[in-house]
Amino acid sequence: MAFYGNATYSYKGRYVFNGTLRYEGSNQMGRDTNARWMPTWNVSVHGTCTRGLVCKPPLSRLTLRASYSLTGTPRCLVQQPHGHYQGIQPFRLFAEDQEPQLEIYELAKANLTYEKKNELNLGFDASLWNNRLGITFDFYTRRNFDEIGPMVTAGTGGKSAACGQRGEMSSNGVELSLSSGEYEEQTLLLDNQFSSMPTPTPR
Repeated sequence: MAFYGNATYSYKGRYVFNGTLRYEGSNQMGRDTNARWMPTWNVSVHGTCTRGLVCKPPLSRLTLRASYSLTGTPRCLVQQPHGHYQGIQPFRLFAEDQEPQLEIYELAKANLTYEKKNELNLGFDASLWNNRLGITFDFYTRRNFDEIGPMVTAGTGGKSAACGQRGEMSSNGVELSLSSGEYEEQTLLLDNQFSSMPTPTPR
């Protein structure tokens, strides 16, 4: 179950503002409700100019874009609000001494919630020489936090390691794409595209 809302405002068809809100009530994290009802959102804006309006030759069209968001990822596989026990048969020298035994297999993880990410994206789309050449450029920076991973504990619960939300990672990257418009002469038709996505560098 979730609630979702979206609002968009356009000014003269050139500047567009957009906002999205999602209020997540999924029970994928287990029966415990402390991880539910997480708000995620996205805000973005882009402005466009065309030739004859603001853009000057050789620029035919230019669009500037910016967005910022918060997203969450549920980790339902690690959520265990009441712990996990398993039955074992301990070794006994004589058969009449055999008896079943319960062993702690996994500790309770009732306090785990969503893994979260903030992302900022800045970019532009440009067309030059009557749309014969197209350029798309994006710069993004991402911050992941509340990452779930193993952590060492004092062992008072019966295990020396447990899952916790202590991880954090930041990364930056750029994406560049070049494309050439169609060039047609008699029976020759050309349409080329080049893209580059450098590997993001985590911090």
